[in-house]
Amino acid sequence: MDFDRLRALVWIVEEGSISAAARRLCRTQPAVTRMLQTLEDQVGATLVDRKARPVKATDAGERVIEQARDILRAADRIMNGRMRSNRQTLRLAVSRSMLWHLQDPDFVNAAPPLDRTDFAVRSGWSPRLYRGFVRGEFDAALLLLRRDWAPDVPCEVRELRPEPLVIIAPRPAHGAAKARTSLDELKDRRWVLNPDGCGFRDALTRTLAEAGERMHVQFELDAPPQEHIAMVAAGIGCSIVPASALTHGTRAARHVQILSVERTRFELAVFLIWSCRCVPFAGTKEAIAKLFMMPDLKGRTERQLKAV
Repeated sequence: MDFDRLRALVWIVEEGSISAAARRLCRTQPAVTRMLQTLEDQVGATLVDRKARPVKATDAGERVIEQARDILRAADRIMNGRMRSNRQTLRLAVSRSMLWHLQDPDFVNAAPPLDRTDFAVRSGWSPRLYRGFVRGEFDAALLLLRRDWAPDVPCEVRELRPEPLVIIAPRPAHGAAKARTSLDELKDRRWVLNPDGCGFRDALTRTLAEAGERMHVQFELDAPPQEHIAMVAAGIGCSIVPASALTHGTRAARHVQILSVERTRFELAVFLIWSCRCVPFAGTKEAIAKLFMMPDLKGRTERQLKAV
């Protein structure tokens, strides 16, 4: 039995409407409606009178709510006991392009409150992770998305930093570390890209489409940026990756070059989002945000890219 479904039922009746319960749960109204329908299917009875204003529980609903409150109170007592144990578990989604941040010494040898935090981390594409966050699978998420992105469910959101993207190509045997090109020339190159839905690919295709250009994708490779860098280094084609991916411990980066595209800038942003229902130790959000802000990213990227 899912606790959130029980909580949704209790709060629908307490608040008098599904929309009010959705705001309290930090979910969308359709999501809460589905939760209620699933619970009714599991119980085998209609639990609320949807035509009543305010919404009221049916007789079967009253019996289920009484038991649900007992279950939720017991769960709260268990969680309170866990918090008194001076540990917390945080379900964290991290865009796989940023997983390398977790190797930061400040994360590995964390100071309070992160030293009292156990992490359940899942990585993947940011749009997919966000959908999981909306479904309640994560307490927080670090996402790489367009600068104009905004969540469509109630949550805390903070833009941590811009994330510049760069076009990379195989490094010629005897050539300069950087090369200049144009959008028109990009269409004639072969590409190694993630499937549709990837923010990097979207940034590139939108820019080319605005210029009336298309591209030849030779390899669709559902993989983190480091794998794309390795494919480009092997001479397969070009790709688009975060600039920071070239600065973090990939030997293949020595065998690629950055293509500077005339009058064109590719950029996403790193967002930290946090569920309104998650109550972490004081300072947890700030500590995680600090690790992913990387205020020296631009300078460090510029210095290290000179060696690429």
